[in-house]
Amino acid sequence: MTSTIILRVILGENSAQKVTLQNGVLCSLAELMNEIQTQCNLMGEFRLQIMDPDLQDFVNLTSTTDVQNKSTLKVIKLCDSFAVSPSPSSCDTDILSSRSSSEVSHSSSLDPQELTLNTRSSWPTCFVVPRFSYEAEIKLEQGNSEYQKNGILLNPDPKLKSDILDGLAEEIVKFKVYLSDAEFSEVAEALIKQHPCLKEQGSLTGCSGWKRSLKYKMSNYRTKLRNLGCSEVTVNAMKHKPMGVSNPAFGVKKPRKAEVNFCPSFLPGETPDSMEQIRVSLLSEVKKKNNEQTLRRLMDLSFALRRQEVVKESPLIVDFMGLCMFLFQECELFLLDEHTPSLLRIFAKRGGAQGQRIRKLLVPLTQCACINVKRECFLKALFVYLNEDPDNLIKEYMDVDFSNAETAFKEMVMGVFVIRCDGGEGCEGCEDEPADVGVVLEGVTALEGLGNVTNGVALLIGLIYALNLSYPKELRYTFELLQKVFLELDGHKLSTKVQALKTKLFTP
Repeated sequence: MTSTIILRVILGENSAQKVTLQNGVLCSLAELMNEIQTQCNLMGEFRLQIMDPDLQDFVNLTSTTDVQNKSTLKVIKLCDSFAVSPSPSSCDTDILSSRSSSEVSHSSSLDPQELTLNTRSSWPTCFVVPRFSYEAEIKLEQGNSEYQKNGILLNPDPKLKSDILDGLAEEIVKFKVYLSDAEFSEVAEALIKQHPCLKEQGSLTGCSGWKRSLKYKMSNYRTKLRNLGCSEVTVNAMKHKPMGVSNPAFGVKKPRKAEVNFCPSFLPGETPDSMEQIRVSLLSEVKKKNNEQTLRRLMDLSFALRRQEVVKESPLIVDFMGLCMFLFQECELFLLDEHTPSLLRIFAKRGGAQGQRIRKLLVPLTQCACINVKRECFLKALFVYLNEDPDNLIKEYMDVDFSNAETAFKEMVMGVFVIRCDGGEGCEGCEDEPADVGVVLEGVTALEGLGNVTNGVALLIGLIYALNLSYPKELRYTFELLQKVFLELDGHKLSTKVQALKTKLFTP
């Protein structure tokens, strides 16, 4: 029988509490945090630290394997928002209730994380069941006790079931309002794991009824949010459907690539006119030098405006570039380096015509020591390994034929162009280093001067997210690999082909 674990949990200065784990140390950190949150009646986000016996000081707790009987844990409350986010994060801090358009310059000096209220977080790896109403918690505690003693399941009355579904819905919308079938299953399974007395007899999973009820609940909850003006739901209202379409399920706009803050509402007190003034200020600030911090702050403040324009209106790339110039600035992101040894091993085992083409693409590795060329070779080889053609995305031209290249750009829907020197040398004397790399969308050069192909592909993925575009169908497996395996976004469900490659990547 599992022994009981007793923990000392420090909640703050001159405040500590004993926490008892009846079933021993929990298997996951999320479950431990949920148990501490329940027993200590904690509100809001927090993380845990543990007293290290060697250092005689608190260190961040990353695994429950470090937790022993009579360990001392410390609760560290977080700043009501996540510290790292590509867009404004959620915050419970007091917000200015109203601001006139003349206060744009004042608001731009504030931290955007202090101004946001309705942004969301990524879907958690382990869904944590929230605390329900006081009355519901008493009933569930009694039901769990009866289940552990006599194995009798609880038959929840309508009031208890309603409280449970309301609590789950309020927790779910912190992450998203449109759930997949798998995510509904995760929530239902987490519920009966947290409260085993709620298991259902005659159900293979023990929670199929809860899953079905959750689907109905979220449908009704979205109706309430739409009546309240939640932009992520109102964007799918019938008045926004194309003419002649009477099906509410037609063309539903929702996150499909693990996007966070897909279509956020304006900040409290903001109007389209005041947000437009912020955007105008942003366009004027772009022309100044050494003001990246101001630009970033204005970008965060106008994030809701840009996302609503993209999701609702689907503007042409050439028009959107004029509205949000600062979006189209270059940066660098490389994700392939840590997988290089595994990829070499996988590519070496590939035979046939596909293997010959991969080895041909990897020839520059022996001719040039430039890291950018190395990344480009591996990226193109990944295309081929997944039975896709890199030429469908990466278009190469010679500098002497640049006029023809510009003509080809106008006919390109989506791609990365590479300009190479005729007989010249790139960086470090490497002939394979390109003279210029850029991104083309809808015949418009969105970015140029990116330096290397890997940077171009990475920024193309960023633009696909920012502009709410779809991946090219002929390259769906490569983009799925980059998103779900390398970027680790929505990686719980993979196609058979990508899952097979992922298994090989992480197999020693």
